[in-house]
Amino acid sequence: MNLQDNNCACHPEAYREVLFETKDYNFNTTNASGLIFSCKECGSLYPDKFPTDKCLEQVYVNYYTSGKKRSKLRKVFRWLLRKSQKTTTFRNTPLDACAICDYGCGSGEYLQTLNNSDHNGKLFGYDPVRPESEDGFPFQWLPVKVFDGKGNQFDWLTMCHVLEHVSNPKQIVTRLTSCLMEGGAIWIATPNANSFLIDCFKGWARDVDFPRHRQVFSGSGLHELLSSCGLEIEIQREDRINSVINFGSCAKNLLGDTSVSSWLRLRILSKALWRLIKHMFLPRHLSDLEATELVVICRKST
Repeated sequence: MNLQDNNCACHPEAYREVLFETKDYNFNTTNASGLIFSCKECGSLYPDKFPTDKCLEQVYVNYYTSGKKRSKLRKVFRWLLRKSQKTTTFRNTPLDACAICDYGCGSGEYLQTLNNSDHNGKLFGYDPVRPESEDGFPFQWLPVKVFDGKGNQFDWLTMCHVLEHVSNPKQIVTRLTSCLMEGGAIWIATPNANSFLIDCFKGWARDVDFPRHRQVFSGSGLHELLSSCGLEIEIQREDRINSVINFGSCAKNLLGDTSVSSWLRLRILSKALWRLIKHMFLPRHLSDLEATELVVICRKST
């Protein structure tokens, strides 16, 4: 696999600090390893190298949005997550939204969930990897040229774990902002660089996800990015069941790495379990600081 140098998307020249080394523990698509840096300007995390464009398809071959059959454990996790949310407020989607688009929709699970709920708006999806067949999709699959800045196309746009994968997050957010109807909004979810699970599991943490995650934003880094795009930001609270699901994935990565002593794995796992228990019972204003996910709703500044 060919890799190229990678820097912080927001502050490419900023001083950086090496935190830890990691591998593709999540999907095992490459034997390459990478160093994870912390940007001292915005606090975001990023690997020292990233696949070239020609190799990107290879690192997503086993990805969970590829449409391939999921493991029984992942199916249980996804069922728990859906049950923890009201279908009518899934991703905070307004019931009266008339044109809903999921940018980076993968297999289209979110849009299919909306189609089976009380939402009556038109549904659209975009993803760089187009499915082999669109038969049975309850939404319209869009080409990227649709997001050309003509405006007044969508009143609700979602980007669920997309920003951490791209090299030009500001450009993408700016283009999507220009496609909003008056009063429309963009819902964004992305991993949190200050997550207690990344702090505990380091390179084994699910949300490090080398070599697919190009940058994991801190809260301040995400705020800086979105503000520079002319957006007003409303912070949402992460569903805590997501931390439990994430913990399971991190533990699986750690326990599967037999190059690490059993004693060290047990020590890391015990510390992480204790942090998870604390996180579940901490007051919201404290637990939100170390949440595994950043969730925001963005609107054009008035």
